[in-house]
Amino acid sequence: MTFPTKLVAIVGACTLFFRDFCNCGAPEFFGEKDPIASRRWLVGMVNTFQTSFYLEESKVGFDSRLLKGRARD
Repeated sequence: MTFPTKLVAIVGACTLFFRDFCNCGAPEFFGEKDPIASRRWLVGMVNTFQTSFYLEESKVGFDSRLLKGRARD
């Protein structure tokens, strides 16, 4: 699976880039089997989206870019 190198979300006249999303404190997820770690990641993502203004269509693309290691397989 390949992803575009530049993911953006457009809100009004403002373009929000993936790097800006990461700067909001979006956590990476490495595929731990620990349910507590998985829940913490989900809560972290919810918190990041609640404090930012991204379109629903952008959220899946941005989230998937934060999956690393086993989570990506």
